[in-house]
Amino acid sequence: RKVTFRHYRRRTDKYGYRRDFKIYECESCEECPFKADCTTAKGNRKVYYNPVYEELKAKEAIKLKSEFGRTLYARRKTDMESVFGHVKQNLGFQRFHLRGLEKVQVEFGWVALAHNIRKMAVARRRKMKPAA
Repeated sequence: RKVTFRHYRRRTDKYGYRRDFKIYECESCEECPFKADCTTAKGNRKVYYNPVYEELKAKEAIKLKSEFGRTLYARRKTDMESVFGHVKQNLGFQRFHLRGLEKVQVEFGWVALAHNIRKMAVARRRKMKPAA
């Protein structure tokens, strides 16, 4: 079905950041055989398009496809994912127990502190180990 431009909409989040959207809507979804796959809305399918966001996504996609981007992304697997795995599996940190940004930052600070103390202990053990 044909999707046509309807109007512009501006959203402002709780931090004061404004985003502008172009809103497109399908003309009629009532008898469309693909409606169940396309939308769960009672009315017609709407598409919110943010040109600034799409431009930023395109720039980042180009960076990720570059040689440097591929190398950097590959490093993430060893640098970051292992940290998250350790924190979840070994430290048993599955979810935040406090609410509110400030409290969550403190709670994660404790988790990061525990992780970093472990890293320091491992490094110290390696340093003290006699060379064979």
